[in-house]
Amino acid sequence: MVNRELKILSVVVIFFALCIFVLYELHRSPGIKSFDDTIDSIRNNEFIVNCSDAVNRGKTEVNDIGYLCSIHVDATTELKSNQGNTIQMDDFSAGDKVRIISSKSINFQKKRNFTAKEIILLEKAPKE
Repeated sequence: MVNRELKILSVVVIFFALCIFVLYELHRSPGIKSFDDTIDSIRNNEFIVNCSDAVNRGKTEVNDIGYLCSIHVDATTELKSNQGNTIQMDDFSAGDKVRIISSKSINFQKKRNFTAKEIILLEKAPKE
């Protein structure tokens, strides 16, 4: 009888340890659906943005490395002004502050390129 109780206890302990591990992993690398940042450059149907804050979100120790993300724009991507009006790729320029919205949560520690669901022009870069 003692042997059977030890086996049950072992299974319960392993189950709880596994649950704690899964919860830790989910908390450690949270996904992000949207973030605000600055356009570094614009390529054909693609924004290169500084996404260092998104990559480092939730970290307790942050390094000095800057991270760039490639944000693809396709036919389904909505491009909008901060007033909600539809705009075009040509309305964006390097240095503009934008809000990038994804259709699903992105783990920026593992993936730094995705297709945007929506890109909102928050603030134009100052003219030089």
